[in-house]
Amino acid sequence: MWKLRKGVWAGITPSGKRVVGSKSEVARAVKGSRKTKSKSRSRNKTTKRRRISLPRKRSRRYGFGVRSFFKLVRLGSLFAPAAAVALDSSLDNKGKVNRAIAWYTGYSMTENKFRWEDLKRGWLPFVVVSLFTTLIQKINGIIRRL
Repeated sequence: MWKLRKGVWAGITPSGKRVVGSKSEVARAVKGSRKTKSKSRSRNKTTKRRRISLPRKRSRRYGFGVRSFFKLVRLGSLFAPAAAVALDSSLDNKGKVNRAIAWYTGYSMTENKFRWEDLKRGWLPFVVVSLFTTLIQKINGIIRRL
């Protein structure tokens, strides 16, 4: 029995007929057509047989992947409101910290109350970008399966 190509084997039965097919089909045809008794061989238990395996092809991805790009976009959208507050020149440092806390928690320390508008300013970019990147990945997966 010998291998012709990937998944295709060939063998010759004792009657001289050539058989081509999968490994199990060829083995069944070659073994099933024997008319003599199979001789059992006693194996020496001290020696071990080594199997020779063919090297596998490694699939390597070079470059910058789409998932890594989407991860960076999500992180950027998470830190964009903080960067906008930090670059605002009309506020002093204490005002910048208070506004950043208000945008991420919704609680304004200067007014001592919770406001949904401030919470939206801090989290809406991250939520929108996360939804879009997840949707794009799902669409890519659907297209890939077609």
